Amino acid sequence: MRILTALAFTFVATSMAMAQKVDVDDDIMTIDGQPICKLEKVRGGGDWDFKVLTLEGKALIHLNGRDYIDESQISQANKTGRVFYYEWTFLESNAKAETNGLTQKMLAKKLNQARLIKDGAIDPDAEKAFVSIEGMPHSDRKRQLDLPVIIIQR
Repeated sequence: MRILTALAFTFVATSMAMAQKVDVDDDIMTIDGQPICKLEKVRGGGDWDFKVLTLEGKALIHLNGRDYIDESQISQANKTGRVFYYEWTFLESNAKAETNGLTQKMLAKKLNQARLIKDGAIDPDAEKAFVSIEGMPHSDRKRQLDLPVIIIQR
């Protein structure tokens, strides 16, 4: 019974998150018109990195754009097999996770779906769940391919 209740709660919470209008205008993320945080684009090594900031400008999360070549990903649309992803670093805890490449709008939706920002700060429980669910699949794949895994300490 507990499992069914948990599943029902998860479904309702996800449905509610999806029903909300998430938007980004002038780097400000809003949910149903209410400002939540800033999503600042930062030019990385040829691709965009992102900073997630409070409305006051305090950095919460840094997303570093990374890539590698995976021959199994070669296709008509991807002739080199380049895989682009983001490494998320939660700045207070230094916890890390990885996701596939995102646009600014997709990032806003992901932040909303994961309920990462609550009252202008990172929700620690949501952060733990996000890190656990997303994991580090690209670093794992790079290890499988025997590619160097670069860890940058800040």
